Amino acid sequence: MPPDSKVLVVDDLPANLLIAQGLLAPYDMIIDTAASGEEAIEKVKSHGYDIILMDHMMPEMDGIETTSAIRALEKELAEKSVEFPVETPKLLELPSGVPIIDMTANAMQGMKKYYLEHGFQDYLSKPISPEALDDIITQWVPNCTRAARIGKTEIPPANIAVELESQRLDILNHYRASFASVPEAEWQTKFDSAYFERFTALVESLDTTGLQEQAVTVRAALIEAGRRGDAQKIRETLPAFYELLREKKNRGPAGNKTSLADESLREILPRLKKAILSGETGTAETIIGEMGALSLQAPGRELYFLLYDLLLAGEAEKALGAISLWEKLAQIRYY
Repeated sequence: MPPDSKVLVVDDLPANLLIAQGLLAPYDMIIDTAASGEEAIEKVKSHGYDIILMDHMMPEMDGIETTSAIRALEKELAEKSVEFPVETPKLLELPSGVPIIDMTANAMQGMKKYYLEHGFQDYLSKPISPEALDDIITQWVPNCTRAARIGKTEIPPANIAVELESQRLDILNHYRASFASVPEAEWQTKFDSAYFERFTALVESLDTTGLQEQAVTVRAALIEAGRRGDAQKIRETLPAFYELLREKKNRGPAGNKTSLADESLREILPRLKKAILSGETGTAETIIGEMGALSLQAPGRELYFLLYDLLLAGEAEKALGAISLWEKLAQIRYY
């Protein structure tokens, strides 16, 4: 029986879309994505969604603007006696419209009221935890649970944890750029107490296992600076700390020489090839989502993004060619 529920994930970063697909893979849902607010609105006009996960910070049209446009569309459709597209009425199934959940790195206590006032039903704090996502799905799409995914492959929690850590590093880089670019005269207006609280919580959540003692000391100094609201100290210290974490991520697990014959790819790529050859688009999308939750080194991740882009563009033959090339390189242990 095909899935009854459909989710739209909106984010301008391909990596975040892939992570979201991996987190949603255990659910019996059709997963659709949009890389911008404009694309999301076009999809909403012709497709019915049971829930929308909306990134807050996007260029051109951010999450609040996109949500406002969707709510305006719902109001317009409700006021007009027009022939709806087959799936469009799902927009109007709830009094407040389709559930739209804000995905934000700026979540803090007391912010739910703000999001409700701007058209959202709820919010998820980035990096998104599987537990928090499950709470949202259970509340807003009650007929779709993790248990409904009978006989389908679960994403290993350890691999999701790796991707969440990667997402935390991306957010830390945003803070690094922010503290570096804002002039000192604007610190008081740009960096309020809530901003420092979120920064401190992020640094506290980062894993420094395997780093030299100096990095642990720097992390403690950043946490203390965040608690004091010391922008100057953060500005001086954060770049080096970020680079240490980035180098750790690029190295991968200590002593682990990942090869092209990586066991996870040995298992997934034949399944993906089979789905593409048989024209099973939904299955291929699900497998791509599973790949997004794997802990892959840079070459594997590059293949992942390439396959995602090719399949999104409908280039099935090129995707098959990329998989075949990868398999040949794996046989000769390219690296």
